[in-house]
Amino acid sequence: GGSSHHVQGELTDAKCYQCHWEANSNGTINPAYHGGAAAPGSPVDLVVYGAAARPTTFTAGATAVQYTANGTRGEIEKVTSHCLGCHSDQNNSATPFGDGKTPKQYAWDGTSVAARYAQTGKTTWGKYSTVTNAAQKRIAKSLSAHGNAAANQRGWNTTTGVDGAITNTSGGTGVQCYDCHNSHGSSVAGITSRYSSATGNKRGGL
Repeated sequence: GGSSHHVQGELTDAKCYQCHWEANSNGTINPAYHGGAAAPGSPVDLVVYGAAARPTTFTAGATAVQYTANGTRGEIEKVTSHCLGCHSDQNNSATPFGDGKTPKQYAWDGTSVAARYAQTGKTTWGKYSTVTNAAQKRIAKSLSAHGNAAANQRGWNTTTGVDGAITNTSGGTGVQCYDCHNSHGSSVAGITSRYSSATGNKRGGL
């Protein structure tokens, strides 16, 4: 099998179809979207999954995102919309690769990534107002520190710790899936995954 948490069985060309518009369902190349040697530098055409089904009509911005690996935040954000297409409530029971595994298979709380990522709620980090040596209600923390990073306050006072006034050092840049996760996995030596149960030896697409 491939070193990936996406494809855990035999890695075949047909598996590409679930995520890439460059592939046909039988594993052949779809020349309408596959740049390759004929068009070097072409963007990758990623599928945005529909409700329990891979879309069959290419619509940029709806059923597809075109990603260019130039390292800019705008391009990396596009990958997140691709990831959350599958990892969403509407696809909790989907089995894109026909192996019985669902997008929420390894969710620690049984909740889709998209549902957690999209949370806009906040709470105070401290739960006390005046108690000495206890974190005060001075810092607002986002329930989704990745998706709502702009509202997720951070900071530390070297004199009073978290008991006094704290200057917020948080930025407004959201954390994207591709900042920490990859899709295809790796066979390099070392640990490339946080879990071992899916792919073995703590390797794989995470």
